[in-house]
Amino acid sequence: MAYHQVSNLAISFHKPENTGKSMEGFFLGTREIKSNKEGMKDFKIHDFIAPDGLPFSLYGFTVLDNTMSGIPKKRLCRITYQGKTDTKTKFGGTGYHKVLVEQDSEAQYPEFDLPALPEAADPF
Repeated sequence: MAYHQVSNLAISFHKPENTGKSMEGFFLGTREIKSNKEGMKDFKIHDFIAPDGLPFSLYGFTVLDNTMSGIPKKRLCRITYQGKTDTKTKFGGTGYHKVLVEQDSEAQYPEFDLPALPEAADPF
């Protein structure tokens, strides 16, 4: 039997105190989480592994979700939260979260001794 560290670091990155901060890691994929609360929409979690081998995840939001959909797995990414706009959206919202996603297509994915993340499953 071989035990591996489980990521319990799911970060809600889109908070005002994180404006200008970056996270860097190799993209492992996106999980869709079904909400079991009435009135709440489903959401996505983006999974990464830092260059030092520590796994982490970022809770999705619209701009991040749309951007990550075009990033291939095992690509090194740097994600910088740029704050929230004050502009009204066409859907009546009061702004949206901005994020800069950069990718390094030359970085080689290291062969960590960690299994691939499983597809999202209902834990109950």
